[in-house]
Amino acid sequence: MSRGEREPGSVIEERIYVEEKAKERMRLGQVERKCAQCGRDWDGDVPLGVSVSLGRRAGVCSQCGSAEFTERDVRPTLIEITRDGITKVEEKPKTRVSAAADDLSTLRAMVPVLLDAESYLLAADATLHRLVTVDDENPVLFGFLQGAVHYLTHGTIGDFYLGSRGQSLPGPIRALVAELTRVFARYEQEKPKAKYAATAEDLFALSALKGALLAVTGSLFAADDCLHRLVNVNEANYALFGFLQQGVHTLTDGTTGDFDLHLIGQVPGLSLVGPMAALRAETDRMLARYQKERNKK
Repeated sequence: MSRGEREPGSVIEERIYVEEKAKERMRLGQVERKCAQCGRDWDGDVPLGVSVSLGRRAGVCSQCGSAEFTERDVRPTLIEITRDGITKVEEKPKTRVSAAADDLSTLRAMVPVLLDAESYLLAADATLHRLVTVDDENPVLFGFLQGAVHYLTHGTIGDFYLGSRGQSLPGPIRALVAELTRVFARYEQEKPKAKYAATAEDLFALSALKGALLAVTGSLFAADDCLHRLVNVNEANYALFGFLQQGVHTLTDGTTGDFDLHLIGQVPGLSLVGPMAALRAETDRMLARYQKERNKK
């Protein structure tokens, strides 16, 4: 047997080895064990598999004979090596998440705005599906809008991973708002001729959708500014708000310029409902986590 190796089967060697490993774990800041009866450092461990009783590692405290111990994680101590030797480094207090009431209100306000937009999109989709089947004239006015709303509503109506790709909400939203405005203007122009058939309820559904979409755009830009500010407060804020900030920024600035609704069929999976639902869920999760972190002592 070479020097420094443990002698197989030696109880003394095993005991010394286990004690040294325990000391090493404590030095590395992994775990600290104390005798449950006398409170001294626990020295009753034996190698795993040698003897196990009632779910505890076998062995007893050499001071009082107790077979029970307590265990807790111990963080490593920061040290600095200088010319004078090794000195302990004073750690800065751990930062806590911090957000002003106005910032939290901005983020909370975004959730119902997104929910309203989803509801109005689905309602407008149903309305337009019916309008284009009323007569032969209605598809001329409402046909393109119906196709666009349906595509943007059902493109990815299922699960959507926030930040999964560079999709934007303001681009398609602005294009859809512009098309709604064009349809309303043309409808009013042709109304004296009674050329197109639409009830007051139909027009209200489309008008409500336009208002909800404009509210989403304003809420997104406000949340984007708010989150950019929050993630720069401290490290704790970055850990909490960082993912939501990246998701909101991607959905806000991905294609903030012009967007051609005629090209939506060339953008696979493009949708408004999927991303808005994912954004709502992540905002709710983040706000709940914020309250949990703030309640910690």
